[in-house]
Amino acid sequence: MHRANQWTGTTKELRLMLPTPAILSIDRRCVGKSGPSAREIQIDVTNWNEEFRSQPSWVDASLALKLVKAGNAKGNRPALWLRAVMQRSMFCLGRKIQAHYLGTLAVGLLLLLFCCVGLKDIAMETDMEKLWIEKGGRLEAERRFLSEGGEPSRATTSSPDGHGLSDDDSVKSTLSTNKKKTFSSGDAFLLIIQTARSRQDGILSREELLLHVQVVTEIAKLVVPLYGYNWTLADICFKPPSPAMEGFLADTVKLLLDKIVPCTIITPLDCFWEGSKPLGPFPPLDLGPLLSTFIPSLNKNVSWQNLNPRLVVDQLKSFGIADLSDFENFIQRAGIGVAFQDRPCLDALDPDCPITAPNHLNFCNIVEQFVSSREPEVSLLGDDLDVMANDTARWTTAAAPQAGGSDYYGELSMFNALAGEVPPAPKESTSPLCEKHKEAVRSILRSDENLRRKWLPSESNIDFAKEMTGGCVGFASKYMVWPEDLIIGGVKKKNNVILQSNFRINQSCPVLVDVLPASRGQDIRVPNMSLLITRRAEALQSVFMMAGAAEVYERFENSGRASSKRIGWSVDKASAVLNAWQKAYSQFLYDHVNNTGPSRQLHPMSGASINEMLEMFSQLNPTVMIVGYCLMVFYASFSMFSCDDHGVNSGVALAVFGCVLVTLSSLAGLGCSTLLGIKFNPTTTQVIPFLSLGLGVDDMFLLLHNYRDIVENHSFNEIGMLLKETGLSALLTSMNNILAFVVGAVVPVPALRDFCLQVALVLIFNAVTILTIYPAIMSIDLLRRKRRLVDVFCCFKAPPKVVPDPKGTCISPASPSREKAISVSSASVSDKAAVLGVNTGGSKSNGADGCQLMSCSAKCFLKNCYLSFLDSTSMKALIAMFGVALFAVGVYGVMNLELGLELTDLLPKGTPAYQFVAAREAYFSFFPFSAILKGPLDIPNKQPLIHEYRDRLAAMEYTVKHMGEITERYWLSMMTDWLRILQTKFDEEWRLGYINETGAISSMVSHEAKLAYKLLCNKGDELDCSRVGNVKLVDANGFINPDGFYNYLTAWFNLDQMAYYLSQASFHPTPPIWHDTGHVRTAEDNKVPPASPLIISRIPFFVVDLVDTPAIVDFIRKVRAICDEFTRRGLPNFPEGLPISYWQHYVHLNHYLILSLSIICGAVFVTISLILFNPWAAILVVTCVATMAFELAGLMGLYGLKLNPVSVVTLITAVGIGVEFTVHMLLSFLTSMGNRSERMQKAVWHMFTPVLHGGLSTLLGLLMLAFSEFEFIVQYFFLVMSTLILLGIFNGLVVFPVLLSWVGPPPEVQSLDNSNCLPPPSPSFVSKQLSSLCKSLGGTGGSDIGLNRSSRRGVPRASDMSLSTITEETPPPPPIGDSPAGTTNKGEVRSVSFHILSLMQI
Repeated sequence: MHRANQWTGTTKELRLMLPTPAILSIDRRCVGKSGPSAREIQIDVTNWNEEFRSQPSWVDASLALKLVKAGNAKGNRPALWLRAVMQRSMFCLGRKIQAHYLGTLAVGLLLLLFCCVGLKDIAMETDMEKLWIEKGGRLEAERRFLSEGGEPSRATTSSPDGHGLSDDDSVKSTLSTNKKKTFSSGDAFLLIIQTARSRQDGILSREELLLHVQVVTEIAKLVVPLYGYNWTLADICFKPPSPAMEGFLADTVKLLLDKIVPCTIITPLDCFWEGSKPLGPFPPLDLGPLLSTFIPSLNKNVSWQNLNPRLVVDQLKSFGIADLSDFENFIQRAGIGVAFQDRPCLDALDPDCPITAPNHLNFCNIVEQFVSSREPEVSLLGDDLDVMANDTARWTTAAAPQAGGSDYYGELSMFNALAGEVPPAPKESTSPLCEKHKEAVRSILRSDENLRRKWLPSESNIDFAKEMTGGCVGFASKYMVWPEDLIIGGVKKKNNVILQSNFRINQSCPVLVDVLPASRGQDIRVPNMSLLITRRAEALQSVFMMAGAAEVYERFENSGRASSKRIGWSVDKASAVLNAWQKAYSQFLYDHVNNTGPSRQLHPMSGASINEMLEMFSQLNPTVMIVGYCLMVFYASFSMFSCDDHGVNSGVALAVFGCVLVTLSSLAGLGCSTLLGIKFNPTTTQVIPFLSLGLGVDDMFLLLHNYRDIVENHSFNEIGMLLKETGLSALLTSMNNILAFVVGAVVPVPALRDFCLQVALVLIFNAVTILTIYPAIMSIDLLRRKRRLVDVFCCFKAPPKVVPDPKGTCISPASPSREKAISVSSASVSDKAAVLGVNTGGSKSNGADGCQLMSCSAKCFLKNCYLSFLDSTSMKALIAMFGVALFAVGVYGVMNLELGLELTDLLPKGTPAYQFVAAREAYFSFFPFSAILKGPLDIPNKQPLIHEYRDRLAAMEYTVKHMGEITERYWLSMMTDWLRILQTKFDEEWRLGYINETGAISSMVSHEAKLAYKLLCNKGDELDCSRVGNVKLVDANGFINPDGFYNYLTAWFNLDQMAYYLSQASFHPTPPIWHDTGHVRTAEDNKVPPASPLIISRIPFFVVDLVDTPAIVDFIRKVRAICDEFTRRGLPNFPEGLPISYWQHYVHLNHYLILSLSIICGAVFVTISLILFNPWAAILVVTCVATMAFELAGLMGLYGLKLNPVSVVTLITAVGIGVEFTVHMLLSFLTSMGNRSERMQKAVWHMFTPVLHGGLSTLLGLLMLAFSEFEFIVQYFFLVMSTLILLGIFNGLVVFPVLLSWVGPPPEVQSLDNSNCLPPPSPSFVSKQLSSLCKSLGGTGGSDIGLNRSSRRGVPRASDMSLSTITEETPPPPPIGDSPAGTTNKGEVRSVSFHILSLMQI
């Protein structure tokens, strides 16, 4: 016989069955103190007893532990002890909150409002570089090296002749203004992409190319007023300085060169003469009539449209007004030559098209022939001549306004001052007929393509595709090589060779054909192939290279403008100028006339434009916010609404206040994150408000669900009992959610790291608020219920509740405690029926009739359908098969999951920035990057290794090459070429005897030989001219003499600065300023100071075919492998550039994902194992949530989404969020008694509704993310998170219960006979102890046990009704439905006996 049925004897005998007091002090303090006190005995004895017998550790772990220790039950003692400790803590917390609800509410709200104060100091981060570039690891160390190493400007702007900065004072001033020059990889370029008017048309027509000329020229003329100055592109662009020179008027000639040196613009227009138009200068240099008289090749108004540098130098040399030998050597090495004068004209009818152009026209002959012809248009050459001439305005570039005033070119006035004004040069004579009609004829031919083809010679019409195939070159053709992939997009490629285009003059879209590397890595030009294939280009791209803020600062500071101090000129203001100009540039193109149609043709991009777009769309959308929160309030109110008892039992007000409280706590969490220095970003404003609301109300629904049961069963310390039973479950889910987002911060992307930390803080505030402040609001609601005030409308009082009497009479009024006490007499429910919600008799409100009235309710669905469905063996097998199939789908999806996140997903759709990025992704796949030599480094002796390093990088398939050679020259090779020219000249004059071993130098020696002599004399800090003739500047292998390397570096840097600039070497520290006197008489003349060893130097590259993330990741890995190899060989280096910065985290993304998932799964396992003290249960939860994350990853692959930092964070947080759908069910399963199937049904019955409400509320919160302007938020947050919630609901409410029914862990408390509930005590024991226990409480005969003195008002006492029916032996409870409705004694015995047992804790 069951041991519980033998409980007889005295109080002493009962105490002998309980544990002895020989226990730890902590056990004595925590166990046995959490049960009902003397004032807590006003409860519904039946319901409490039945719930305790079926779920003892859920109701009272302390009492359950006592039973286990007494040997009357068996169970997991450590888990029960730990649960008792937690329940005791939660109970004390709830009791204190209920006792001091007003104080708790006031203090809690004040603290939340105090944290909300931090919102006034919100710092919104919209800099794409700071949001997306990886933090931590080698990339951050490399960028810190560049920054703290004083990331240099491309070169010092001090003039090498000493007339600019004579020392380092300006540099020191610059560094003192800005201690650290932050490196920006995004603002070095301004880009514009022009697409065709329609997809059917190509871009290589005359009209499209002339439009590109117009737009690029307008940008070059753009003026932005700021700080009292008009800033143009020439003020802020990257352009090399003019070379040094000597002789009469050398300074003035140098000033002329300074004015005319153009900005570096990478453009397809450089294939044509029209590429000179954007180079300016604006306005053209007015040199006066005198200089143009002496130098006929110079027009009065000099610009790159009419400049022939080679001819100018030749004419200047004849006058000897300056020593231009260095400059002449430079233009020879750089390939400047005649500049644009020998390039074809896009429009042969342009009056400025130079006579040296291949398609230049003798237009007067054409005019005379046209006028004398019988063309119908000849009749228009009458009175309408002026009108037609005016039409040509749209084909020519308007002159820029005279900006800057007389001081801009005042320095050049000395040319006029020398000889006074001279008559203008005679113009070329033309016939009167040509002079009269040429503009009208030009206009007619331009407007009619048929007449143009008829009257213009065939050589005037060029094949644009042929000219642009393979790329273009800038004004320095050997240094400025623009590959085809850089400037032309949408080109079809075939057979790895360049094919001649099938050009037809009547086509509006001529042809461009392909360039692909041939075997052995070289391009092969095939001009005469029989196969002619027509291809089309779809986009043109021009790139404006910009100076850095420090460089703009130095350029303006050294420009001689006296007002730089007046405006407080600084690096920060230079940065503001750059930012303002970039914004004006973007806005100018946004508003361009060619962008007013349905499709945009011109797509600008700058570093400021992306940031501006992010800032614009980072603002909260109040409409979406209001709608989202109203939907949540409506859902919560609807789910808590009830008409029962005239609205007294409704919970609408609690639901509304709960949503408001969650919102306030979320704001407080964000305010706290601001106080902690975490910046906001688009994910903060677009995602967190809705995600925090959806996750925050989950625990609110859990509390509200159990709140109803607690209020029905208890009339004192209800909040304490609520937190005692539910607080642990809410705490578990909150902890795991918080841990998941904290672990998500492992991903080293700043935007996502800040997002995860902000969500974690918000969830902490939500958890604390729900467990402290919300119970205080519940305490106020309890007062409303006890006073029978209607929910929401608290001014109205509900009528008294009518309590049915067992004898058929109605007793009214009755307090809640009386009603609950009276229910003891009518309770006759078996344990299983009570737990599963099956009513075998009693009140109709909880019976079948009530279920019929609420046929759509969750309880009726569970009772009538779902529990039987889950209990069916065939259904379990079907669910298992479906789960396996879903896992298989996940495996398939994961196999198709690719790396990547398109940049278009990061920008709002429909914006200009989005359209630019879309065009760039469609047509252009090039990126610039640099190899950084990291010093201090012994470069002189590492030259072979450096050359090998550069060749290895150049040999990669991604590196742009032209005719088999790398397009970008680098400083070491350019310096070697310069020294080789000097060495050749020296050797030539050495052989002629102009210089000999004795040091005698003839007057016939050239400037180059003198310079070579000086360099040969220098060896570090030594000056030893005896070395002359014995050493070479460059040896036979092409390596620079290491002894004087740093001396040569100083000379090259100062005398060939244009080459240095174009090499983009960016030396740090920069070599010292040195002035070449041009003499070799003294040691001072011959001394060249050595440069300091270089810490930073760059080797530039262009890379192409980086069309998607896998290609970019492959490129990064190959570059990193080469860099690491040469670092091990003694050449410290690292790569730097846009692909490296923005895609570096993809290289180790799988590592971050596996590491983070391992951490969060381990954290979940440890948390559940420690709190529940059940590793078996923890393994089941981890297995389930890991499976959910895997299935989510597979579905992402099926959706076409890609693996990127955003999706990685989602997968990581999916583990924590998934715990919510499993741990509630698991906790209820562990605390239930019976076999696995019965416990599974009890757990589903107990937790189905709160889990479903939590999932649906989270889904409702995420719904508003579908309306975000950011595509990545819609795809990677709304779609993925919604899928996660649906997976969580399915796995948590369908798959996980089946798993528990098969392999679930044992219960925490088991009866000795493994039945589904604890047995009742002996009735004889109850009868003996009842009187003594009641006397100890001050009562009489037990009349007050479980009652609120209801018997004194004529209500039958429960004790009387119960004790009169007690039998000596209680048989096991009958099956469901076998017990007659009128039998009450068994239930009464269980109610009273367990009630007495609970009183023994007092």
